[in-house]
Amino acid sequence: MAKTQIQDGNNTVPALLIAVWAIVLLIAFFANRGEDVGRIGSLFANLGGGPIIGSGIFGSLVGAVVASLIAASWFGLGSLITKFVVASRSAHHSHVLELAIKTAIGAAAWSLIWFVLGIFGLYNGLSAIVALIFGFVTTLLGLRRLREAKDESRVPERANILDRAMLLLVAIPLLLAFVASLAPPTAKDTLLYHFAVPKAFIAQGSNAFVEGNSASYLALGTEMHTVWAMLLGSFFTQRAGEAAGGAIIWFFFPILLVAIFGFAREIGVERRWAMIAMLMFASV
Repeated sequence: MAKTQIQDGNNTVPALLIAVWAIVLLIAFFANRGEDVGRIGSLFANLGGGPIIGSGIFGSLVGAVVASLIAASWFGLGSLITKFVVASRSAHHSHVLELAIKTAIGAAAWSLIWFVLGIFGLYNGLSAIVALIFGFVTTLLGLRRLREAKDESRVPERANILDRAMLLLVAIPLLLAFVASLAPPTAKDTLLYHFAVPKAFIAQGSNAFVEGNSASYLALGTEMHTVWAMLLGSFFTQRAGEAAGGAIIWFFFPILLVAIFGFAREIGVERRWAMIAMLMFASV
C-alpha cells in the first residue's frame, strides 16, 4: 500500500509541472499572438482555395530526404573522428548522449570542410555529391557502433501513460517545426542572411565576401550545411534546394533535445525528469 502511494506521488509531481508549464506557454503565446489568433477563421476559409497536394510537395519530399542524408553524414564523420579519442564511460553512460555528441562533432567537422571548399572555389554539384558519398561510407561504418551500443544498453524501464504523453508533447513542436522548415522562406533573417548568403555563395562558387551583405562574414557554421543541402536539392528543383536548406537547419533541433535528455540520464537523473527537461526545452 505504501509503495503504491509513493508511486502515485512520483507520477503526480511531473504531471503538475507539465500542466503549469503548459499554462505558462499558453499565456505567453496569447499575450504576443493575439492578432494571429484572431485570423484563424480566415485561415480555415482559405484552405479550400487551392489543391491540397500541389507541385511543391515533391520539392519538400526531396528536400527532406537530402537533409536526412546530410544529417546521417554528420553522425558518420563524427563516429570516425571519435574513434581516435579515448574517453572513459561512467556507470550511467548514456548511449543517447553518445549519439548526440558524435552527430554534433560530425556537423562541426563538415562545417569546416565546406568552409575550406569555399576558399578553393569548390561550391558546385560535384563537390556536394563526392561529400555525400564519403558521408554515406562513414555512416555505414558508424552503424556498427549503433549495434554494439544496443547490446550494451541496460534494459529500459517500462513506459507508462505519462511517459508516452510527454513523448507526444515533445513530438508535436518537433513536427510543426519540421513542416515549417520545408515551407518557402518568409522570415527576415532567412531572406537577408540564412538563405540569401548560401545562395550567393553557390552563385559565385565560393565563400568570398558577398558585396552588399556584411552577414557573409558570419556564414561559417550552419550556413555551410545550407550550401551543401541547396547544392544537392537543386539537382531536382530550386524549391527542393530551399526545402533541403530549411530541413537541414531543423535537424539541429532534435539533436539538442537528444543531448539534453542524454546528459540528464548521464548524471543519474531519472528518465521521467529527463523527459520533462527535454519537453520544457522543446516548448520554448
